[in-house]
Amino acid sequence: MYAMTAAHPTLPIPSYARVTNLANGRSVVVRINDRGPFHADRIVDLSYAAAWKLGYADAGSAQVEVESIVPGAAAPVQEARTETRTEGQGIFVQLGAFSARESAENFRARVVRELAWLSDAIQVVAGGALYRLRLGPYRSQDDARAIADRIQSELSFRPLIVGR
Repeated sequence: MYAMTAAHPTLPIPSYARVTNLANGRSVVVRINDRGPFHADRIVDLSYAAAWKLGYADAGSAQVEVESIVPGAAAPVQEARTETRTEGQGIFVQLGAFSARESAENFRARVVRELAWLSDAIQVVAGGALYRLRLGPYRSQDDARAIADRIQSELSFRPLIVGR
């Protein structure tokens, strides 16, 4: 058996995360045992074994979603950007993380256009080398999950729930 490990910039070492390949829906659980990623345009670096299980080892990279697995939590805490804000405390719905502010702004414009019902402000949070597109904070993971589920059903991608 091969160890499935990952490098992540903010998740605790050691900890575990579920990584899902957005192209094919395959998921694996990896152990976070290093800092990274080592390329600016990535949110996580995976071991070869994890990339192989997700079906993209030969391609080198893929669009993925990373969910932190917190023991005893009711739901995973998730982690694949207009007003710049500093990191706040609470529970957020994260719609994306981008290395370029322009990419974050373009995606924000798309979300605003396609989700006219969304009354929450979509914030661009600059941190490190990334611009994160977030909604919140929410009072509970259930509140955040309800918004994330509705966004998923309308835009066909799964937002992350992030606890700070």
